[in-house]
Amino acid sequence: MCYLAIEDGAPEHLGDLLEIMNPGDERWQRHWLGVHRAALAAVGFGGLHLDTYGYPRAARDHAGQPVDMGRAYRAFLAAFPAVVVSFNQVNGVPPGLRLRSARRFRYLQVWPPNHAWRHLEGLIARNAGSAPGAGASGAGDQS
Repeated sequence: MCYLAIEDGAPEHLGDLLEIMNPGDERWQRHWLGVHRAALAAVGFGGLHLDTYGYPRAARDHAGQPVDMGRAYRAFLAAFPAVVVSFNQVNGVPPGLRLRSARRFRYLQVWPPNHAWRHLEGLIARNAGSAPGAGASGAGDQS
């Protein structure tokens, strides 16, 4: 059970599309890498894009224990230093995430309620954080 849960312990969902997994769970990391390693070899891609949905911000695991999403994403990215190349921080979540490789870039995708041009500067600052060398977004998408 590697999913994130809502208050009653049921899996957190993105609509009816999919369950949201815990990126910090080592079982999920092993599964994810196993599936994608074959795809990387078959297609010849040099890396993958990790997408997020900007939530849940206050997450729980299947046992009801709090999950620090910033820590979970950092653990996920650390587990795959040569595989995940781009990382989508929807609406700046998790804030201040450091990408510790020159091969990586953050992809900023903005969604309501942060969808106007006036929000862009704040989203870039929230994504990169105040860490030296954290950088700004490498690409953007006004969806």
